[in-house]
Amino acid sequence: MPLYWIILLVTGITLSTLGDLTQRSEESALRADASAIAHNLIIYRNALAEYAHNNSGITGLVPDNALSLPAWYVHLPGINGYVASGDSFTFYVAPPAGLMAKLAELTNSSAAIGYASAGRLISTTEGATDIVIPAVIPNGAAVAYR
Repeated sequence: MPLYWIILLVTGITLSTLGDLTQRSEESALRADASAIAHNLIIYRNALAEYAHNNSGITGLVPDNALSLPAWYVHLPGINGYVASGDSFTFYVAPPAGLMAKLAELTNSSAAIGYASAGRLISTTEGATDIVIPAVIPNGAAVAYR
């Protein structure tokens, strides 16, 4: 009978350890995803901002081939951009956990990083701003304005 309890105890400890490792692995993968999306979004934002500055009369979506993106850049799905009268808005509709924090980190806590809410940019550092978000960008989307 004691052997049965020892086997049961070892099995319980093993299952608990595997559960912890799985959870840590999933959390690590989410952080990596948020970091990859943030870096990709910032590169796209910079190219889109340059385009908006040089083409201030244009409003709307901009095809990637009109942007000065690095040759090695791979546009991740979900990253979108919109220009309006010289302003650029790069956005990600369904931001994963950690994306806003990583964007703030990459931009030294810029007030131009936040999320869309009721047609305004809510900055991660400054709160509500006077920056009007185009209607094409849905509420809750992560936004990098420039």
